[in-house]
Amino acid sequence: MARRLRSLAPFVRAAAVTLAASLACALQAGPASAAVGARPDGGDIKSMSCTSARDCAAVGELDFRHATWPLVVSEKNGTWGRARTVPGLSALPRVDHFAVLVSVSCSSAGNCGAGGYYQEKGSSSTAPSQALVVTERNGVWGTARAVRGLAALNVGGSAGVDFLSCRLAGDCTASGTYLPTACPGDQCGGVFVVSEKNGTWGRARPIRGLAAIDQNSAQDNALSCASPGNCTVAGSYGPEQNGAFAASQKNGVWGPVQTFPAIAALGTDGASMDLLSCRPDGNCIGTGVYFTSDNDHVFAIQETNGTWGAVTLIPGIAGLPGGEVSSHPDDTSLSCPSAGNCTIGGTYVSKRDRVQMFIATEKNGRWGRAQALPGLASRTGEFDAAGVLACFPASNCTVVGAYDIISKSRFAMVIFVTAEKNGIWGKLERLPGSAALGIGLAALSCGAPGNCSVGGSYGTKHSEGPFVATEKNGTWGKAARVPFVADRDVLAAGDEPGRGSAGPYT
Repeated sequence: MARRLRSLAPFVRAAAVTLAASLACALQAGPASAAVGARPDGGDIKSMSCTSARDCAAVGELDFRHATWPLVVSEKNGTWGRARTVPGLSALPRVDHFAVLVSVSCSSAGNCGAGGYYQEKGSSSTAPSQALVVTERNGVWGTARAVRGLAALNVGGSAGVDFLSCRLAGDCTASGTYLPTACPGDQCGGVFVVSEKNGTWGRARPIRGLAAIDQNSAQDNALSCASPGNCTVAGSYGPEQNGAFAASQKNGVWGPVQTFPAIAALGTDGASMDLLSCRPDGNCIGTGVYFTSDNDHVFAIQETNGTWGAVTLIPGIAGLPGGEVSSHPDDTSLSCPSAGNCTIGGTYVSKRDRVQMFIATEKNGRWGRAQALPGLASRTGEFDAAGVLACFPASNCTVVGAYDIISKSRFAMVIFVTAEKNGIWGKLERLPGSAALGIGLAALSCGAPGNCSVGGSYGTKHSEGPFVATEKNGTWGKAARVPFVADRDVLAAGDEPGRGSAGPYT
């Protein structure tokens, strides 16, 4: 039986490996090279948002010799530009040399919001982290800013934006976690929400009523906005993340936390709401997992006119070969192109202890049986837990995932792509160029059916960095490295890595 144990500290959860690698490079290079380390030598794309078939934005991190800064890069009229960082980083309160963006959402081409976190001055292993947000207007990224009001809540010193949704230019909502108290092992936390209105970000607020029940341990797993100022956040709470919660924002005002006794009654060993999809009419669907002593169960629950309905068990999970589904929200994906028509993708462990991907589809309000993704089980190699999907009306979906192969006596990660057209899944194909780059998958977004982009990081024997691949009219192009801005562009931003504070990278 899969069991959830998710660290809530953003710095620990997403940055430890990158930070350790950056620190190692800093120690090897020495402080004398800080002033000339303006050109990045690696990076990663963590989130993407496409508003049309030819316009997307992606965010993540750029790794310099002595620092890690946020990455932003855009596709305009079908052409991806160069990755760069955002201005204002050196002005963040007590910022050191680590900052990253983990979520991006675009309301239209060139109008996006993004969020993440940065580390304050101090030891690389113990210095506090704080949340940051940044807005793009008319194709120009603005100044990075710390989330107002969060530092006072973040007593334990580990906060960051996890999810972000923008429905109009300058109107976004974000959610994230913070530590309300010092907590050994980082297995505790609170959930905050913050909104941008007319281009101005407000103050962070904790979910009303959550602290009274969460025993200083809660996690946001999903955020979805039906329209500006009308959003829902969902997740888990309790010492082992064993209860499901949701909270809704109406006309800019957040209501109190809501728990689900029906889910708790079914999940004798815990439960969590992991995914959300809210439509313009304000109604939402949530999916998640509840645990019993003998199995894990995937459920769906519908919210209509502000009231959550009965729990629906997605059939067929127990019949999957092995049947042990992943309980981690990062391993599942939900896409709902219209009311009563959704597709969920997730992972399960087969009888041979190999990670596989399952698909289940709701049509006209009725969920069909979960099935193994056609063609994946026949592939050789160990399969990665990554798998993301995007769907459009008339049963047209795109799925992208990853698995490992042995190539020339070494392991290499390969990206696979497949599409559903009119309800029929096509052949599983390898993303061109992915094996050569040793790619790790992170993000997928589709601007139109058959027009998608995928991104993540690559690592070869000689280099590493962010990559993108683009599908045009149903045909995937070759995965390609994202080029960086020239040195002078980084220097012009006034945020050259190596200047400013005397942190662990200088």
